Amino acid sequence: MSSFASTIEYQKLLLTRGVMLLAGIAAISILFITEPNNLVYSLCLSLGITLLTLQWPVFHKKMQALGAGVLVACSSAVIMTIIAIDPHSATVSAYYYMPVIIAASVLLQGKLLGALVMLVFTGFNIAIISGHIESLSYPDKPMAVFTDRFITMALIYGITAYTDHTIELAFKQINKADKKIRLQDKLAALGVFSGGIAHEINNPLAVIKGFISQINRWMVKENVDPSIQLKLDRLNSNVQRITDVTHSLLTLGHDNPVNSDSLQNFSPQQITADAINILKSKIDHYNITIVNEVDVTQSAKGSPNHLRIMLRVIIDNAIDALGASQNSNRKVTITSYDTKKNFCLDIVDNGPGIPDKIMESIFDPFFTTKDTGKGSGVGLALVAKLCSSLRWSIQCESKIGSTKFTLKIPKKVPLQIAS
Repeated sequence: MSSFASTIEYQKLLLTRGVMLLAGIAAISILFITEPNNLVYSLCLSLGITLLTLQWPVFHKKMQALGAGVLVACSSAVIMTIIAIDPHSATVSAYYYMPVIIAASVLLQGKLLGALVMLVFTGFNIAIISGHIESLSYPDKPMAVFTDRFITMALIYGITAYTDHTIELAFKQINKADKKIRLQDKLAALGVFSGGIAHEINNPLAVIKGFISQINRWMVKENVDPSIQLKLDRLNSNVQRITDVTHSLLTLGHDNPVNSDSLQNFSPQQITADAINILKSKIDHYNITIVNEVDVTQSAKGSPNHLRIMLRVIIDNAIDALGASQNSNRKVTITSYDTKKNFCLDIVDNGPGIPDKIMESIFDPFFTTKDTGKGSGVGLALVAKLCSSLRWSIQCESKIGSTKFTLKIPKKVPLQIAS
């Protein structure tokens, strides 16, 4: 739990304890402003002692719900009992505790319980008006007083419920921003690390590409067997893929603006086929079916190299998950569809699924559930960073027996994106 969440929980504990303390003092003070009979005296004294005593253990987190429940239930019962059986005019003041109890129930146990408490108090007041409960607390115009008290309770409930709802929204936004900042910090650290590695790899790659170019010219001049040329072309293709990967690693540490004119139209179906072909030997090893159902007529604008890397990482992770599963019909399906704003790709596997407790961490750098030596925890962190740089988005949904990653590529490319 984040430090902000811990602070919110701690403040609620303090609020619970403080309200119980004040309510206990108020319950005992009724003994001095009324002429209570034996029952009312016992109720007020018992409530005051209970609230003053229980507010101490309530300071512990596990006891908060108990304290809030005791506060709401006991206070409501005692106040309604006092009003119903004590004809003394001073008990009219007990009505003013009702809005306080409603506000406390909303803040401590939620809007639904607060609404329930308000309904109970409303029903109690209706019972008095209808004559089901004999009381001298109402004057000659009971309906006017009832309306006044109902409006007061409803207003207090509305303000408190709205405040509680606003706090929840603020907490979600702050928590989301906090996670994003922590992820960016991790990605920045990973960027420095991977950037150094990428530069070291690029130097020998440049030498290899230079020699391949020289060999190509020599083969054309000497009219060498075409089968050798095919192997050389495949070698050159794989060198280019390594170059693309190192270029993407460099983006983890840089956020330089790039003009959208440098992006290009491409076929997502072809890029998907390329990613599948890269992993062909691993797919065959685990006997997994990969279905490319991306519409061949669809196109997108962006960075095809980055998309190829993302798909390779996601499909590779799906293969690892399926390889460790007992499912005999192992399958990964890639489909596409258009929305008003985005071109979307769904990558769905029928593996074991991702447990809820680690779902929030799957895009964190160096987080992996694979055995030592089998996973670096960099893949999905790279995907998240690339999506952030390109202004794309990625979402993950998982349940037992299925995991789906959704890549969304905006149709309207921003004037500048980070790279």
